[in-house]
Order: sequence, then structure tokens, then C-alpha cells
Amino acid sequence: MAFGRHWEWRGFGYLDAKLRNRIESQPAAFPSSQELVDTYLWSPRSGVNMKLRAGALKLKRLLSEADGLEEWLEDPSENFAFPISRTQLRALRDALQVETLDTTATVIDRTALLDLLKRFVPEVRVIEVAKRRQQYRVDDADARRTTASGLSSGVTLEVAEILSPEIITTVGVEHADARAVATICKQFGLADSLRTLNYLDAIAAWSRGEHLA
Repeated sequence: MAFGRHWEWRGFGYLDAKLRNRIESQPAAFPSSQELVDTYLWSPRSGVNMKLRAGALKLKRLLSEADGLEEWLEDPSENFAFPISRTQLRALRDALQVETLDTTATVIDRTALLDLLKRFVPEVRVIEVAKRRQQYRVDDADARRTTASGLSSGVTLEVAEILSPEIITTVGVEHADARAVATICKQFGLADSLRTLNYLDAIAAWSRGEHLA
């Protein structure tokens, strides 16, 4: 999803062949599936989704919830390219809601950040999630009406095969208009097929050594 505010539904579980084929018949966003490893930072006191991806530290904030959907903010000013500054490190400390993180380091690359967390903030868990994902664009009347208001068209439907820390599938539906997200979820019967759960909840479970399935 592009930076900014958007509504999202996400679920974890396993797709049957019929539903998978229906999803995969939609127009794909990428020529082929993307394989990546996201490194998530989890703190028991924080409600911020924090991950290291593609040479950057990214914060994603939950703003509100309504009818099983969640409104998230991905602020471009909170996408910190490595090496990060002391100010950005303090922003991470605040997002983690910890006071023990040393923010006096002068050079904070990815390795140094993970080392700082290990040495000073043992309660923070570092969870690596390997995934293979593809995104699809689904047309919807509510999305078209939103487009007329100057926002993005098409609903994003993402399927990610989680390869570790457990093998499971997650499906996310995203759009600026909550109605468009709800419509696509209903049309595909996603809430009936998957356990409604966001990445924050999934990372929390994995940090405790639990499985989602």
C-alpha cells in the first residue's frame, strides 16, 4: 500500500483451492511473486507495527477500528533509511515505549540497531518473517466512487505465504475507503475462511513461541 492512511482487513490461515484460484484470477500487481524477509520489532507495551525492510526502518500506526476493519497510517516521515539518526532512534524508542534504549550512538546502521536492542532492551523481541507475496487489484464500486474524490482506485488484495516462523497464509485487503474493503471481504468470503488477525497480533504470538494455526 502507498504511504498515507488506509483501511485494512487481514486474516491468517489456509486458503482452499477454489478461493485461491479466484483470488489469483485477479490482475496481478507484480510480474511474479516477491520473496522477502521482514524483521519485526515487538514490545509488549507498544501498539506500533515496526519492521526493518529494504534498508529502512518503517513504523506503521493503528489509528482506529470499526466493524472488524482497521485504519492504519504509514507516514513517509516515519520511514527511516539506514543509517538512522539519533532523532529517529529516539522516535523508535518512543514507539517501543521503552526507556532503556541508548540513543547516544553516532552511527546506527541495521546491525548496530539490533545490537543496541539486544544489549539494552531485552524485553523487545526481534522476529524475522520470511514471506512470498503477490498483490492483486480488485475493482469495486466503492473504490470507483473514492477515485472520484481524488483517492486511489482499485482495492489491493495481497496474498502472502509465510515461510517462517511458521508455514501459514495471510491475506490482506487495503483501500482508502472502508466500504470498499468491507465489500471485497464479503465478496470473497475472507472472514469465513481465515482468522481475522493483524500483523501486530501475529508477531506477538510468534514472540511467545506460539503458532497461529
